[in-house]
Amino acid sequence: MLQQRPVSRTALIWLMVLQLAVLIPLAINLPLWLIIMSLACWSWRLAILNGRVSPPGVWFSGLAVVICVALVLLLEGRVVHLKGFALLLAFGFIFKLIELKNLRDAFLVLVLAVLLLAVNLLLSQTLVVSIATGISFFVLLCCWVGLNHIGPKVQWRQPLKIAALLYLLAAPIAIALFILVPRIPPIWQISVNSGQGQTGLSDSMSPGDMAQLIRSDALAFRVSFDGQRPNQSELYWRAVVMTKFDGRRWQQANSLWFGRNPVAHGPWPKPLDSKATPWISWPEQPQPWLASAVAEPQYRVILEPSQQHWLPALNNPYSADGNIGLVADQRLIHRRPVLQRIQYSVATQQRGSADSAIEHQLLEQHQAEYLTYPDELNPQIQQYANELWLRQPSVERFVETLLQTVRQQDYAYTLSPPLAGLHAVDEFWFNHQRGFCAHYASAFALMLRVIGVPSRVVGGYQGGEWDEQANYLQVRQYDAHAWVEYWQDHSGWVRLDPTAAIAPERIEIPFAQSLREQQFEQSEALTSWRFSRSEWLTSWRQQWDRLEYLWHRNVLNYKQQQQLELLKKWFGEFDWRQLLMSLVLAIAGFIAVIALLQAKPWRQPQTDEAVRLYQTLLVKLSRMGLTVDTAHSPNAILLQLSSLPEHKRAAVKQWIEQFMALQYSSQALDDQLQQLKRALKNI
Repeated sequence: MLQQRPVSRTALIWLMVLQLAVLIPLAINLPLWLIIMSLACWSWRLAILNGRVSPPGVWFSGLAVVICVALVLLLEGRVVHLKGFALLLAFGFIFKLIELKNLRDAFLVLVLAVLLLAVNLLLSQTLVVSIATGISFFVLLCCWVGLNHIGPKVQWRQPLKIAALLYLLAAPIAIALFILVPRIPPIWQISVNSGQGQTGLSDSMSPGDMAQLIRSDALAFRVSFDGQRPNQSELYWRAVVMTKFDGRRWQQANSLWFGRNPVAHGPWPKPLDSKATPWISWPEQPQPWLASAVAEPQYRVILEPSQQHWLPALNNPYSADGNIGLVADQRLIHRRPVLQRIQYSVATQQRGSADSAIEHQLLEQHQAEYLTYPDELNPQIQQYANELWLRQPSVERFVETLLQTVRQQDYAYTLSPPLAGLHAVDEFWFNHQRGFCAHYASAFALMLRVIGVPSRVVGGYQGGEWDEQANYLQVRQYDAHAWVEYWQDHSGWVRLDPTAAIAPERIEIPFAQSLREQQFEQSEALTSWRFSRSEWLTSWRQQWDRLEYLWHRNVLNYKQQQQLELLKKWFGEFDWRQLLMSLVLAIAGFIAVIALLQAKPWRQPQTDEAVRLYQTLLVKLSRMGLTVDTAHSPNAILLQLSSLPEHKRAAVKQWIEQFMALQYSSQALDDQLQQLKRALKNI
């Protein structure tokens, strides 16, 4: 029957509106070629609707499918993954509307729309995408109601009213289920990779890479503190520790130790193997460098997708999350690459003398990695460091002399340094003397290695912008920073940040504020800084950032622990069985109330006004002594009027004839109804 029923013009327009509504939240995850194809198909459907062109034939449809699969394979690399499945599903949804012929095809379009919206929520759960998806589901519900309409023509208002009513009735149930149903951890998981490149730190660093990163205003992560927020100058977010230096680029030395990013080495990102990574301490497999006494979580981080394993954290971090490990160099790492926005809690370890001894033991095992550098590159700075060490044979005095040098001489902090050649450190230190954190960190770490002091470069972020209204810190990519850590026997690893000497305002106040105050060079590529000169744009962006933060913290991250805390706050100590029983009874009661309101058994059945007058006439006839059967028709009652007096019989006969004329007329007139009322009073 569905194949035989045509789709009305109004229903087709609804389906075209649905296609646009579904493609809008998908646009962020669709490639440009598929967006162009969707617009072309939508225009084709519009032309078919106006009778200008014909639907595609079988051969054309088959060729289009082959071309789409080939494009996905060519441009995306593979089909058998979530992104490839979403692209093929989007193509089917787009193209099916063109060849739509009957009601069955229309319902298939609706099913594809449901699947497509669900897959898109796996790829992105931002506030914008979630709101757009909610609107798309509303349009989808309107289409579903319209296609199920039993009348000959689908109206515009009726689907809107019914869909809005269903949304309102379902909202309380959905909220109750979301808050009260136990949050069970997933039985299985999939790696969701949108395939989009992400801007962020990697496991290697060169001055050029850091320059591009600092020019980006993309959000890196947000942080909320349970207690007092540290000072701006103490916010060093360690992410990557780099020990291998080839004369220009710093990178992590050991993939088993640090866990290199496997995203580019296979279609399915694999988790780090606990047995194959002995230098990472997991909660279920603690290692000696994990402090025995760990405090309660002190801050919570919401990290944006980075496609890397690293997790930014302050000094001496620890997380009880089973997917988060503590590396021997005292930084956090995730078991899988961060392909979606995640949240994790971090505590600060209380470290003592035993921990220092373990660090010293680890240093002895890998000391060569902290002292190696290419002898044939950067000969000038090697000679400079050796000569300075001969004059200052103390590490503290050596470091202080270097800091005094960058403070007093013509060194400058800039976002646009000159390009470096083969001997990059020599050219920076002796020629142009202009650079940013990566240049200074690389030079200081190299000179420390030259004099035999173990050193390493740490990549991460420094500072961030504090939101006073929402009480959280947001760190963007332009807050990326690099500094040095060098070894001292009596102190362990000591942080050394040359940027604090050359440009202390970069460390003591937020970077964006420094740009607004024009303390650094203007960067035309820094969008956020350009917006900062417009107060209403800055205010709008801050408000939206707060909404995104609250959405992720309170909704997307509403997991079992957060649910337990909320329910204990509301109900105190409770039993899950009692809670589930109460939830079932509450939902059943709510549904019963809705059904009762819809049925309205207390309401008297509405009858036609003329019929009500006819029933009144029957009551009057029974009072006159005439036995009347209410099941008889008006014509049958006319045959029973012989016992009535002549004048009454004539009046009743005239009234019944007027009533029958009114009932069988094409339209009821108010003046005829009023005449019936007056005539009934005279009987």
